[in-house]
Amino acid sequence: MKTEKKVEVSSQASEQSWWKWVFISIAAVIFVVMPLMSLDAGISTDEDMYQYPQALLVYEYYASMGQNTSYISNSIGDMKYWPLAFDTFTVFIVKALNIDDYMTARHVCNALVGAFLMLFVGLLARLIGGWRAGCMALLLIFLSPHIVGQSFNNPKDIPFAACAIGAIYYIAWFIKEYPHPTLKTSLKLGLMMGASLGVRPGGFLFFAYFGLFVLVYYLMVNKPKQYFSKGNRAILKKIFAQAAVVLGAMLGVMFILWPYALRDPRHHIVFFFKLLSHIPVELYQIFEGKSIWSKDYPWYYTLKYIGITSPIAVLIGGGGTVICGGAAATERLLLDIRAAVLFCLSPFLDCLHQSHRLLRLAALNICLPHAGGRRGVGL
Repeated sequence: MKTEKKVEVSSQASEQSWWKWVFISIAAVIFVVMPLMSLDAGISTDEDMYQYPQALLVYEYYASMGQNTSYISNSIGDMKYWPLAFDTFTVFIVKALNIDDYMTARHVCNALVGAFLMLFVGLLARLIGGWRAGCMALLLIFLSPHIVGQSFNNPKDIPFAACAIGAIYYIAWFIKEYPHPTLKTSLKLGLMMGASLGVRPGGFLFFAYFGLFVLVYYLMVNKPKQYFSKGNRAILKKIFAQAAVVLGAMLGVMFILWPYALRDPRHHIVFFFKLLSHIPVELYQIFEGKSIWSKDYPWYYTLKYIGITSPIAVLIGGGGTVICGGAAATERLLLDIRAAVLFCLSPFLDCLHQSHRLLRLAALNICLPHAGGRRGVGL
């Protein structure tokens, strides 16, 4: 009996090792193919008229060690308030390598960030259901046309989504390491949260998600009488200490990447969120053959948007899981939907008119357990 168990465990380990190399191979191909595909990408209006010109001014601020503040005095519209970490990073690359075709360089960088987004989706699926699940999730997101297309010339949504998935991944690792989360995981989590703030200030919510998920997990693994027992008090001290590390790393990275917030953190951050809540943005969009204002979307717009832009394999897999998986699959799907809803809150806070785009990215969370078949979501 013991021999049979050892053989089974050895077989499973061998299978996982094989799928791990498949995962690495797929990821390597994606990191090569994505930049090559971006070479023919068009130039978007925002990056040409607003983001890159403003990033040039922010670059001067960093290059002068904070002495040149032309990013405020010569700001392109209200761009001085916004964090432009990715755009400024591309300026550093262009200047350092003396690149003439700066827009192509931007698109290559954008595509590489998109590849990192795909990698983190795969790694998160691997954490949930093993390397095979990671391979399938990696393929599913790479075969999602809208994600791939946005990765070529969308310097806001794609970097933010990559940081968001990265933050969720390290939150999962933090919980996996409970009750002894490591300093390395805390620093990586703080780095991802801070990087998200360097793209969109809605990244503040990820620290709230972190606290919420850790709290829920703590309540789940302990009985009410044990919440403040002597042993758990020691665990709580360690958790709070690591949370302080996460917060410190997040704020440190944020201030490095967001010059406007660094100048006067207490007033400027509050002012920016007040400003953000009153930015009137209405765009014409083509929907069902008609040109309509973005504020007039019908209630089913996002659902139809996801349905049209998602690979058929994802839609069939999601529906098949519900139909064939029984009660356990239904429960898992509901858990995934709750997670996706939480993930969608940040773009609503940051920029309402773009929420449908990031909701499309958030919907990928629903695909992760489907890639892993009937494996559980427990970490």
